[in-house]
Amino acid sequence: MRRLLSFTLVATTLIACGGAPPLGEGPSAVAPNWARADDTDPAAGRDDATTAVYAVGRASRIGDQELRRSTADSAARAEVAQAFSHRVEALLEAAGEAGADAAKRFAELELTDIEVVERFYDTEEAVQLSLGRLEAAAFERQVAGMTHLSDDVKALLLESAGRAFGETSEATPPPEGG
Repeated sequence: MRRLLSFTLVATTLIACGGAPPLGEGPSAVAPNWARADDTDPAAGRDDATTAVYAVGRASRIGDQELRRSTADSAARAEVAQAFSHRVEALLEAAGEAGADAAKRFAELELTDIEVVERFYDTEEAVQLSLGRLEAAAFERQVAGMTHLSDDVKALLLESAGRAFGETSEATPPPEGG
């Protein structure tokens, strides 16, 4: 009886402290499409692929789970910001002189509404992956709240950003005369 009580106590402690591993961290976890390969577009197959920018952040060789997750989350946010910024800046450069002022203002902008929407831990590679997303509506709200920008600069930023959302390759310049 004493042995059974000891076993029950140990088992209860292990379950309470560890429990089942979170999704993506168990031995039978299947990687989501966005986490399967470096060359996969993380927005592929998503309903909001034309109204959001996605990117994957990675963290490896970090034993502490919370630190590993927060590092991957930060990397995902940085990757989203970089991908979106490159797209918008290319479009603003193509807009000529009017785009130069908007590009300067855009460079000063800190993208604040990038969220982590999914996580996956690859047990074979020991790599934490986080999927970051910036939605068009969130960016539009952020620009609308920037009272120090002129209406012309806001309009050009929003137009360029609108074209940048949903692009999966290098940004293309606007058509001539537009």
